[in-house]
Amino acid sequence: SPVLSAIKIKSKKGAINLQRCMIHFANGEKTSIELRNDIAPGAESRAINLPGNSKPMTRFVFWYGVSQSGAEKAEIEIWGRN
Repeated sequence: SPVLSAIKIKSKKGAINLQRCMIHFANGEKTSIELRNDIAPGAESRAINLPGNSKPMTRFVFWYGVSQSGAEKAEIEIWGRN
């Protein structure tokens, strides 16, 4: 399981409105981060610092919305920094 200090989210296709992220840790703990980020196709978010004090992470769950109905389906990449 990775231990990350920050993530950056890039939209490869489609626009997306990221609202919240729930991070699951290997020890069973969870924490929620408010994002409130609109990301255009091809753009990326700012660096998002993560809590966790060097705990291994097992999963990221995102709450999001799409900008327009019928628009291209969003596809994101998550980049991490130790």
